[in-house]
Formats: sequence, structure tokens, C-alpha cells
Amino acid sequence: MKRLVGCLCLSLVVCSEDVSRAAAPPVAGATRSLSLAEAATRALEHKGYRVERRGHGSLRVVHDSRIDSLEALRLANQTLLNTEVAYWNLYQTRMALSARKQGRRCSRESLRACKSRKEVGEASRKEVAQARSQYESMRTQCRDASEAVADSERQLSALTGLDLDAGCPLRPSDHPTLTFSRPDWEAAMKETLARRPELRMTRNEVFSCQVALLRERAVQGIWQLSDKQVWNAPAKDRPEGSRSGSDAMSSTPPLQMQLAQALEVLKDQEGKAQNFLESYYRRISLNYKQTQATRAQREAFAELLEARKTQYAAGRCSLTALLAAQRGWTDALGHETYPIAAYNNALAGFEYGKGTTLDRHHMVFAKNDGNRSK
Repeated sequence: MKRLVGCLCLSLVVCSEDVSRAAAPPVAGATRSLSLAEAATRALEHKGYRVERRGHGSLRVVHDSRIDSLEALRLANQTLLNTEVAYWNLYQTRMALSARKQGRRCSRESLRACKSRKEVGEASRKEVAQARSQYESMRTQCRDASEAVADSERQLSALTGLDLDAGCPLRPSDHPTLTFSRPDWEAAMKETLARRPELRMTRNEVFSCQVALLRERAVQGIWQLSDKQVWNAPAKDRPEGSRSGSDAMSSTPPLQMQLAQALEVLKDQEGKAQNFLESYYRRISLNYKQTQATRAQREAFAELLEARKTQYAAGRCSLTALLAAQRGWTDALGHETYPIAAYNNALAGFEYGKGTTLDRHHMVFAKNDGNRSK
């Protein structure tokens, strides 16, 4: 009987351990590394494209043949641009969070040092409260930075279709470009006019209007003749099959008006494309200069903070000066990431303005019916 009771108790213990083990939450802290290439591929697949791997590391983007090729190309470029911007924004928010955590750790060390000095009578209660106030401020900034990271993760996951797990956040694995790029403006503008999908679609519309107008004139029998010549000519001298001037004026002007409107739309879109490209061309230079300035500022505050730490330990510096140096260094470390992300986003926007976003990601475009890439 004792043996039966013992076995029953042992089985209950084992079952309780299994239940507790099964109900245990997932281990937090693990992150999922995501490269820009994987994010771009998943974003296109999430939009309904099929991405096939080719030789030499290139990818073939296939779209549904029922969709117009240029419209599908435009949507693919827009998707890739949005994904890259969201990717570098996530990188920026994560680096800003890391900067705030370093500031919090530095403030905690200062608080401990201040408490130790108070125990030996070298610091006052006011100084301890001042150090604690800055430490709590850094903790609040860490929470705000964590919320910014969560928002960036949700934006990127919405574009790529990735499911966010509370215990497995996203972390960009690629490093941003820090090398200065100075594109050739004239070559870039020519490439924009030739490859921008929106401009190619409008030019096709202009061509369709021109063909319709020429067909209408051919039907009226005024091929290669001006409207004035036909309408002002005597009835006996008009081309055979041509209609009267009033009839011709009633049918031809609408086509001419459509052509004129299409030409104006093309002119307007070319101007917008040039302004868009010029805007990102200026941003490339401006954001790169900002990266240099913020880097120099962070290095200067790092040197100042080290000097203040040494001076405070030797009693030659006030706590207020030390905490001010800590705040300046933390802010400079966090602000350094903004122009870096903006510089890489400007490069992506410049390629989008040229219509070469797929080239930037080593991709080619193709229809689903097996046609060659566009």
C-alpha cells in the first residue's frame, strides 16, 4: 500500500512539472536578424510578386501578366522604397535605444558613486537627489525609445508580412552606407526620363492619342494635309471621301484636345520627376554633412565626459558638470543615428526617382507569361 501511495505521489509530481513546463512563457530577449535583401524579397512576395533566384546573385521579380507591366513596375519600386525606408528607420530607433541604455547605465554608475561619497561625507543629500533625478529621466527616455522601436517593427512587419512575436523582435543585420556618393546629375536626369515608370506610362498615352488622331485624319482623307488647307479648299478640290469643314471640325478637335492634354500631363510629370530627383540629390549631400557633424559632436562629448569623470573622482569637478556631460554625450550618441538613416534613405529615394530601384536591389523585372525582363 505504501508503495502504491508513493508511486501515485511521484506521478503527480511529474505531471505537475510537465504542466508547469508546458505553461512556461517563451524566453524573452531573443531577436530575429533580418537583412535588407530578405526584407525586400518578403515585401514583394507579400504584395503578390514572385521572386526567383538567378545566377550571379541576382533575383527575377515576376508579376501577374493580367496587370500592366509598367504599373506593376511602379508598384514594385514603391514597395521596395517603403521597405528600405522602414528598414533604416528600425535601425535608427534601435541604435537610439542602445544610446539611451548606455546613458542609463552611465547615470546609474554616477548615482552609485554619489551615494558612496555621501557615506563618507563628501556629497550631500541634494547631490544624491540630483543624480537620482537624472537616472530616472534616463529610464523614462529608455521606455520612450522602446516604444519607438516597437512602432518601427510594426511598420516593417506590415510591409514584409512577418508575424511579430513578443519574445522575438526584429533586428536589422545590415550596416548602413557611410561612404559619400556624388551622382552625376546629367546622367541621372537622362536615366529618369528614360526609365521612370510613370513617365513611360504617360508617353504611351501620348503615343495612343497621336495614333488615334492620325487614323481619324486618314479616314477623313486629309492625310498629310493641314486642317486649314482642307477646310478652306473648294468642295471640288477636297480629297475624295473627305467631309465638309464643319463635320471635320466637329470630330478632329476632340482628338487634338486629348493629345494636347496628354502632352501637358507628360510635361507636368517630367517637371515633378525632376523636382523629386533634385530634392533627393540635395538630401544626399546635406545628410552626409550632418553625419560628419554629429559624429564630431559625439566624439567631443565623449572626451568631455571622460575628463569630467576623472575630475569628479579627484574632487575637482562638481556633480552638476558631470551630469551635464553625461546628458550631452547621451544626446549626441542618439542623434548621430538620425542623419545616418536619413542619408541611406536619401540614396534609396534618389534611385527611386531615377526608376532604378530594382537595380539597387540586384533585381530584374519580368511578366508571368515568360517574357523577357523589362
